[in-house]
Amino acid sequence: MPLPSMMAKERFEKRQSAVRAAMNTAPLSGVLLAILFVVSSGVPMHLHGRVHGNLPEVRNALSEPGAARDDALLVSVMRDGQAFFRASRASPEELEAQIRSGLLHGAEKKVYLRVDKRAMYADVISVLECVRKAGIQDISFITE
Repeated sequence: MPLPSMMAKERFEKRQSAVRAAMNTAPLSGVLLAILFVVSSGVPMHLHGRVHGNLPEVRNALSEPGAARDDALLVSVMRDGQAFFRASRASPEELEAQIRSGLLHGAEKKVYLRVDKRAMYADVISVLECVRKAGIQDISFITE
């Protein structure tokens, strides 16, 4: 005759389900490795196709999501006084024409100005005059 504890064990085993819930961690670990690779590569993702410069640092900056658009009118002034429209170098005359062309192609009527913190004030003023000649009054300075 079986013992009561043996009978209880048999009843317990009959009640247990044969289906086991388990999480497949292989896809999760693959995604985590891909994210780790992208983050550890050290390439800033928001600067691809842009001119790099030493931007001034501020504490109370406002977010400018329009600057990240592909058709944004992004003008950069470098330390040596060179001006760039988007990613191509431009003289003051070319800059005005390129801004007007960008406006004709449906860009926002706002210029985002990236100025190197070591740039000369006179160089920035000459670029601002070109922007105003192109008919734009709304200018935002991009900072870090």
